[in-house]
Amino acid sequence: MELEKNPETIINELLFTAKITAGGVPVFATRYDVDTIVWRHNEIASDKKERAVSHLFTLNAFGYIQAGHQDKRFLGCSPDGRYATLINRTNHCFLYFPECCCTKRCF
Repeated sequence: MELEKNPETIINELLFTAKITAGGVPVFATRYDVDTIVWRHNEIASDKKERAVSHLFTLNAFGYIQAGHQDKRFLGCSPDGRYATLINRTNHCFLYFPECCCTKRCF
């Protein structure tokens, strides 16, 4: 699925930023409806005035999940988007596997 890179898609609630590769540019995640979309900055020649971003992956329904936790302290995700994490103020850690099937083990 190719997402359109326009301001209405990107400018939503910023959920978190993360470095998912050593020495790489941090990615950022925004909420779009019930989903969380993770974006990365693209390398652009210095003569261009705008920064382009591209869709890295989508965490299906994670925007909805995190909205239900009013006491969240930390949000993050794995480098490949296989899971997301949420830690609340009482130090409970929630792991969210968006592609997990109920008939097999996720870890």
